[in-house]
Amino acid sequence: ANLRRAVQAEDVAQLVNSFDGRSIVCGDFNDIPVSYTYHHTKGNLQDAFVLCGNGYGATYVNNFPLFRIDYVLLDEQIQVKSYQRIDKVLSDHLGVVVGFD
Repeated sequence: ANLRRAVQAEDVAQLVNSFDGRSIVCGDFNDIPVSYTYHHTKGNLQDAFVLCGNGYGATYVNNFPLFRIDYVLLDEQIQVKSYQRIDKVLSDHLGVVVGFD
């Protein structure tokens, strides 16, 4: 699965880099913040949790309850105002809400 995610991360990074405009990339990366997938996809984008979140920021609630594997990455020209994790279990992931200008 790591190899497939790496290829997908490269594809997303290529799309973001070729896009002439502001980018927001969000989703379930199925990988932690120290992974190749995260760093390659993130590139020069901002991580909303790093800017405005707190604690572990865990979004996965099953076998690894402290894992943050869901991300909201934004172009550096977008100002992140807030990050909130929704602590209501509706699936195996917790939702997040990000405020930005």
